[in-house]
Amino acid sequence: MIACDFCGTEYKPGVDSPLEAIVCPNCHAPRAIDSSQPNFFAVFGFKPAFGLDETALARSYYAFSSALHPDRFSASGNPAIIERASDWMSLVNEAYQTLKKPADRRGYLLELLLKDAPKSKPPLPVELSEEWFTIQDLLMDDLDAAMRALKLFSEKITSENETITRELQSLEREWDQSAESAVLSKMNDAMKRQAYVVSLARNVERTQQTMTGANQ
Repeated sequence: MIACDFCGTEYKPGVDSPLEAIVCPNCHAPRAIDSSQPNFFAVFGFKPAFGLDETALARSYYAFSSALHPDRFSASGNPAIIERASDWMSLVNEAYQTLKKPADRRGYLLELLLKDAPKSKPPLPVELSEEWFTIQDLLMDDLDAAMRALKLFSEKITSENETITRELQSLEREWDQSAESAVLSKMNDAMKRQAYVVSLARNVERTQQTMTGANQ
């Protein structure tokens, strides 16, 4: 049992709904956020997983927003309740914005699960690196050839990015089923490779824009 800080009502937090563990059943004021901030999955009562029911997530988010929005408590005239509601809504908004996007959810969950794991340096796509350096040399000697090479290289990078994305999706499903740490390490390495590929794609795009502008 816990007692509401504002009306004194004693109640046992519900287990079926995350909101029931937060909101007083009498005055509806929220409890204080624990000193150890709950992870974003726990906020909504979800088990940490890469594959999340996004419809259920949105439904839970709107329920929280309805129950905890500071405007709901403005008539109370109690700044402590309003401040507490604001703290909850800040946490709920950040959690929702992170979990609703698969890529952000993946990064957050990996950070959560690998926070105590040793850092690794996965092998980067050496072939792509060497090809990019070759294009840099072409830019000095033959602009037409460089433009053709950039176009082909851009297509190759797009294909590589799509391949890594499929790999990550497969690993996500595998971890959700087995929760093996080895799968997480593979995902972490794949994400670092993808970050490198995306960085190369940005460099290619900037170079193409510069060359196009120079030829006009």
